[in-house]
Amino acid sequence: MAGRGRSIAERFFKKFEADKETLALASQQAEELLKEILINSPALVHLVTTRCKSPSSLWLKLRDKKYTQPARQITDVIAARIITYYKDEVAIIVKILNDALEVNQHQSIDKREQLASIEFGYTSIHLIARVKGSWSTSPKYFALRNRWFEIQVRSILEHAWSEIEHEVVYKSGINYPAFIKRRFARIAGAIEILEDEFVALRDHRDELIATYKLQYDNGQEDMAEIDSVRLIALLESVRPDSKGWREAEKRGEPFPPHIDNRCVKALKAVGIRNGRALRRTLGSKELKGAEALFVREHRILEPISHLNTARLAVFVHGPKIFLDYFPEMKSDPAILQLLTHRTRRSRMKR
Repeated sequence: MAGRGRSIAERFFKKFEADKETLALASQQAEELLKEILINSPALVHLVTTRCKSPSSLWLKLRDKKYTQPARQITDVIAARIITYYKDEVAIIVKILNDALEVNQHQSIDKREQLASIEFGYTSIHLIARVKGSWSTSPKYFALRNRWFEIQVRSILEHAWSEIEHEVVYKSGINYPAFIKRRFARIAGAIEILEDEFVALRDHRDELIATYKLQYDNGQEDMAEIDSVRLIALLESVRPDSKGWREAEKRGEPFPPHIDNRCVKALKAVGIRNGRALRRTLGSKELKGAEALFVREHRILEPISHLNTARLAVFVHGPKIFLDYFPEMKSDPAILQLLTHRTRRSRMKR
């Protein structure tokens, strides 16, 4: 780097060093912002992380790339990564980000589109974005105002491949022969096959729910031990007008991850192990009373959700077990009232 190019780079680097604390804060705020944006995402997010470029990394990039307008050309001083579990969820995340943020479509890159039909390799999506609307005026994100940052979105398998390829090939400085590079491409191709298989396995869940629901509709499967999909199917059969797991996902209001499995374990802990036992509880006066109180206390305008029905089914059989499995509900006003009623009844029986 020499002459005018060096002076441009040096000025940019000095400004970067002077702004390091603000940039580090902006990086933290970017992570908080992305988590807030994605909190109700129907996609299952594995990881959201951000970083501010290190001085040494930035200086090497300035020296090697010979930028003439680094302030405009370097878009990853602050960079974020969003890692999904499945590859088909990347598009869902990208749409949410495009709706929530101002995205520079000209500078954003979809690496998938750069691969020929017979090529395999890096498939991440890089968005160049900044806050807009209420995000841009919120004191919570003041360090991000008018600041572009990069967001990489990819699946967990794509992430694993790209991290290893980046470390072994890109950062190593080794000019590997073509057959070694081809081996990385073959691995990328194998990962694409694995991605499709994982998506197919995930989608098999819906097929199982549909099968079990039909059987529950016809009075079958009642003696089978419940698991997550049977719980979802039975509640869809018995309470078709209430919001279940799949309906919540469609609305973009998914229930907490894996709470269906927690509900099953809690139900079994109170002795509800099959469809017949769960049906009996669903028709009980005690559960209906608990549901009515819960609806009144929370001013719910639609039928109680399947999640809350499952949790309350646990409560009416074992409040202590309920609190063990759902500690986040300890301060819920409806649960506090139900506990108070329970305590009063116990004292009266004495």
